[in-house]
Amino acid sequence: MTLAPNKWFKNINSLLIANKLLTSIKPGQLYEKYKPYQDKAIHTLSQQIGTDISASNILLLGVHKGVLPKKYDTYNR
Repeated sequence: MTLAPNKWFKNINSLLIANKLLTSIKPGQLYEKYKPYQDKAIHTLSQQIGTDISASNILLLGVHKGVLPKKYDTYNR
């Protein structure tokens, strides 16, 4: 991730805060932190819609392979 495009909209304080955040987050840290919440949400959603959904290994809720009923179109992305 880069902050280079922000040079056109300089707000030094915001850039310093963002830079500190980006350099303090280790690879995989967010995934590890939110994995239990993702697993719970996937389990709940799978039970509600009655289909098998597997958790993604990135910051994405999950991936469904197959065709969902039309009423779940709002969940599709």
